[in-house]
Amino acid sequence: MNQLRVLIATTTWWPSAARLAVAFHGHGALVSAICPHGHPMRVLRSLRAVHAYSALAPLDTLARAIRQETPDLIVPTDDRVVAHLHALHASATAHDPDSVALRALIERSLGAPDGFSLSGTRDRLLQAVQADGVRVPAGRSIAGVDDLRAWFAARPGRCVIKTEGSWGGSGVSVVHTLADAEAAFLAMSQPLTLRRAVRILLFDGDPFPFVQCLRRERRTVTVQAFIEGRQANIMAACRDGHLLDTLSVDVLRAQNGIGAATVVRMVDCPEMEAAAAIVARRIGASGLFGLDFMIETATGLYYLIEMNPRATQLGHLARRGRDLAAALVAALGGTPRIVATPADEDQVVALFPQALRFEADWLERNRTRIDVPVDQPQLTAELLRRPWTKRSPFARIEGWLRDNDANGKVLSQRRAATLLAKLASQRTEASRDIPSSRIARLGGGLMPDHISVPEHRRRTDDDRVVGADIMEGVSSR
Repeated sequence: MNQLRVLIATTTWWPSAARLAVAFHGHGALVSAICPHGHPMRVLRSLRAVHAYSALAPLDTLARAIRQETPDLIVPTDDRVVAHLHALHASATAHDPDSVALRALIERSLGAPDGFSLSGTRDRLLQAVQADGVRVPAGRSIAGVDDLRAWFAARPGRCVIKTEGSWGGSGVSVVHTLADAEAAFLAMSQPLTLRRAVRILLFDGDPFPFVQCLRRERRTVTVQAFIEGRQANIMAACRDGHLLDTLSVDVLRAQNGIGAATVVRMVDCPEMEAAAAIVARRIGASGLFGLDFMIETATGLYYLIEMNPRATQLGHLARRGRDLAAALVAALGGTPRIVATPADEDQVVALFPQALRFEADWLERNRTRIDVPVDQPQLTAELLRRPWTKRSPFARIEGWLRDNDANGKVLSQRRAATLLAKLASQRTEASRDIPSSRIARLGGGLMPDHISVPEHRRRTDDDRVVGADIMEGVSSR
């Protein structure tokens, strides 16, 4: 059999795309990528090809990458890509052989087209799976302030206002009063303002919201009952509506308390697995998807709060000798490898580099394994730099004036080196999957020991963090 071909597609900076690319390559797949300029995936030497994702012509550039790479599987890692794939599927004609092949590929990657209208929404999906027995919070779509007033008349008190197509805690507001809810609704439901779109373009280097603003795209808003409790997530690999494998975690720490997880504990959770099976069957899912839950403090009950219809940041984590990429490779006829995993199956894992950016103080106080990709030194260096969306002169000026970095705080070189060295020195059985032969501790530095970096790159500002110079250690300081 020919090697399995996988196309990783993303429009964001998120590290999850690069980690998945490494995972699929490790299982013998030929991996290519489509992503914005500056994405961390571009440093991976294992990629067959990298294509530029254009905000002005996203469907054209995505279709071109698909034609050139002829993948067996497309793996989207953000919701914008999923929407683009849905649009490509809808525009493909049933009479053109190329379009027939494209539609078949998208269905193999995402699932049955009848499920697209559910997987791309929050409220409708939750209502559908609630009818199948999944526990969900009360919620509804909001068309106007009258809907909000009716909601508060029936359910006064704290609730959550959300926009469709948002992720990672953005587009989510926890409100306590009707006045706050109305303000959040008005802000979220309107098209992105030109001022904000220009700021995102200039300061974050992200052109997609700017194009969204020019098209005056409005966003659907929902309201959901607030569940007092803690977060939990599951990510699933599936094919034709059937689960192949899952990975469940309890969230110990999250970005700004309500955002994406930064520190997790891998667990067995039959309730989340059962819900994932119901969701997969309901939408006829294929590929990867994630579900977010709240575990109610008072009752211990699990409430499904939303679906991510694409790969999440858990995709590269391995448990019991396998990861989710392995399940898809096997389902498509490949032969995945056995993944080395720690002996402690209920391990706590700090996600890299997110935990360093958001939880440095917490990591100082806790013994936790951090999932540094020590076998990918170029990727490690890149992920420890300032995110590519924050490297422009405008972004640096904004960083000096105010703290407005959704990607967390970049640590100084010295603190990052010290913290990583401390975590390595505290390794337990749960972290022996990091080979000691690959780690050098030089003057407090902790990084793979075979990277050489030119002198001029070792004298830049803190955005290099452990970027390239801690790769050599900091013994010269």
